[in-house]
Amino acid sequence: MSEQPSPRDATEAALSSECWDAVLSYADLCTAGTAAARELAAEAFALGLREVRAADAGASRGRRTPRLPAIPLMLTAVRTTAAAWEAGGLGHRLDPDLRLWLNS
Repeated sequence: MSEQPSPRDATEAALSSECWDAVLSYADLCTAGTAAARELAAEAFALGLREVRAADAGASRGRRTPRLPAIPLMLTAVRTTAAAWEAGGLGHRLDPDLRLWLNS
């Protein structure tokens, strides 16, 4: 089921190894098809990775930045990305029940 993106560095490789299957499985539940699931998973993974890197950058400047463990953070990114799809006119690619929930 997984066509995971190629990691660019050690951080991305570790997160990919730990989280990709869960991200893709959750994206599959959120979408109306396999192609949409892969696209949602890739976008969500990129969002989650940006959040991890932002938190790490803040920590390197001496700031304490709260961060979820990797898998919950990445699954939250899937939901956030799905909501952005709905808001941005790509809702037809999402599961109908998820669309109802997003709009409730």
